[in-house]
Amino acid sequence: MSEIKKEQSTIYSLRLKNSIKTKLELESELHNVNTNTLVNQILTKYLEWDRYSKDIGSVYITKRFLRGVLGELSEQKIITIASTISAPSLKDAVVFMHEGFNYTNIIKTVKAWLENSDYQFRHTSDLTDKFIIHHGMGKKWTIYFTTMLSTLLKELNYGLKDMVVTDDSICFTITKF
Repeated sequence: MSEIKKEQSTIYSLRLKNSIKTKLELESELHNVNTNTLVNQILTKYLEWDRYSKDIGSVYITKRFLRGVLGELSEQKIITIASTISAPSLKDAVVFMHEGFNYTNIIKTVKAWLENSDYQFRHTSDLTDKFIIHHGMGKKWTIYFTTMLSTLLKELNYGLKDMVVTDDSICFTITKF
């Protein structure tokens, strides 16, 4: 039987405004987690994504807006943008966030981006990495995402295979060439 390693924790006291404490308690109740868990989730999100977000050029746009913009572009234009603009930007994010460009750091950055964009996904990692992403953004988002990711992975001799695509979801495995 495999054991799940629990990360060590420490007790750390903070002074909070009463209004913040009240909001944390309400939010934790809403999500059915204790306040300690919620605060850990908030701090983890900040440390793994938010603190880098502005520096790597992220901006907030709604999914509805992005889907509308992608709908106006041809598939070829999306491929060009994904490979010549978005892939280099994602590579910059990988290097900036993880201080190096390698396969593991690409996976970490993509997972953080998906989580913080509120895309539902599962990632398994045995001998290969497999992603199942439910994005709800249409086929053109899949073209954008897979082109951007493939462009980066190709630099390290990896690629996507076994792709299953629907209008709202994608499943793929990443393999070494």
